[in-house]
Amino acid sequence: MSKEIKIFIIDDDSSFLLMAKNYLSKQLANKSYKLFTFNNGEQALLEAYRLPDLIIIDYYLDSVLPDADNGLRIISNFKVLSPTSDIILISGSNNTAIETTFERYGIKKFYKKSEVIFETLLNEINSTSPKKPSTFFSSFTSLFKSNS
Repeated sequence: MSKEIKIFIIDDDSSFLLMAKNYLSKQLANKSYKLFTFNNGEQALLEAYRLPDLIIIDYYLDSVLPDADNGLRIISNFKVLSPTSDIILISGSNNTAIETTFERYGIKKFYKKSEVIFETLLNEINSTSPKKPSTFFSSFTSLFKSNS
């Protein structure tokens, strides 16, 4: 049996999250994928122990929590907590600075939200393979699992 691929989708737009979850869940119904959705990055970081294989994250995450960190700050934290995760940054903004800085953060791809974003994300998900967690983090998380 193949390993279940874990995908985090982080976006403060609840409509986008719902549409993404509905579309992707339907398309991936017969495959070994587990989707987790979060409306802010801080909430997703609390679940980093799940070691997602793919993180899809919006750049702006402050509509629900006005003082929430932006996507790049959350990505920096995920790079420490789950260094093997692939990361895709998405944004509905026309800010070109986002497009030019994503590679500095070790982000796999950047996509603007458009009418084909869900199909694009589905293609990315289908090309995602399970990641082997780093040795340090595997040992670290096993401590918590054995104590629970």
